[in-house]
Amino acid sequence: MLKFFALFAMIFTCSNALADWVPIGTNKTNRPTFTVYYDPATLKRNGKFVDGWTMYDYEKIQKINKFSFFSIRMKIYFDCQNDEMTETMDIYTTGHMGDGDIFNPKIASNPIAFPPGSINAGLEEIFCKKQ
Repeated sequence: MLKFFALFAMIFTCSNALADWVPIGTNKTNRPTFTVYYDPATLKRNGKFVDGWTMYDYEKIQKINKFSFFSIRMKIYFDCQNDEMTETMDIYTTGHMGDGDIFNPKIASNPIAFPPGSINAGLEEIFCKKQ
């Protein structure tokens, strides 16, 4: 199991360095302040579904239990027909823009709906190319 996480960390670090993160918006109205990015090279379509990588980069350090982090990289999966999103993987990092140590990877969540005008609705518009 330790070898798996070491390999995962090495692949994640390399792929993060090669990613071409494009900002889609900054949330300054609610605290904490964060900017959301996506990597266009990771978008993959399969019929009505699209998946790809996004990243939330926080202005100030965040905490979950005993862990502190600045960014969360998420593999998300959109059902473009039903306006639903599923986070298939969350990776927390101790540095900005996905740099630093990796901890607390989570895999899979249930599909969620999101309100119009939200950051997730903006991501869906980009991923699903809705006009």
